Amino acid sequence: MADDRMQHVEAEAAAQPAAEVGWQPVDWAAELRRRRSAEWRNVTLLVAVLLAVPLVSTLVLERPMGASDWIWLALALLVSGDASLSHATASGRVQWEEAARQEVRIEHALRTHVSIGAGDRELVTKRARAIRWWSTAAFVVCPLLCAAALAGMQEAGLNVVGRAAASVAVVLVCGLLVVSRWRRLRLARRWLGDPLPRETGPQW
Repeated sequence: MADDRMQHVEAEAAAQPAAEVGWQPVDWAAELRRRRSAEWRNVTLLVAVLLAVPLVSTLVLERPMGASDWIWLALALLVSGDASLSHATASGRVQWEEAARQEVRIEHALRTHVSIGAGDRELVTKRARAIRWWSTAAFVVCPLLCAAALAGMQEAGLNVVGRAAASVAVVLVCGLLVVSRWRRLRLARRWLGDPLPRETGPQW
């Protein structure tokens, strides 16, 4: 059933004029495979980070499991469960592929600043506005979280080497996040300054 739906969507896209369909990758299957692999890597990394917090608290600091530790575990379970369900069922796979196709096209428009079709111009503009808002907020939130994490380490009972290693890791992660957000903000501002395709007014 899922394959039939995807074939139907692809057939409709192929039947439309190129100007309406807009930009498409040369090989959708390869593009979706790369995106699925990248998504699983990101989910695995996120789950590992979420699990590391209670593990460090209980194994390294030898503290009993508290409410915050159970929250971290619940978040790890929620993230892994959501990622698994999106590929475990036929409807989930169809929804994931439809969302991934749209995401690939939008990201291409932002990254290369090219038109993916007049019909999707507003979608890219909305994404650029969202990136601008979240990136600006990240420049405030990331330093605050970094400062809070460093302050918490001073009270965690770690030795000098442990505090130094943890502090370097926290500062490095926060710095990478800020740089990543800055790059995304530049792409968003470029698009918002010149959305494509450009609107053409009446010729007098």
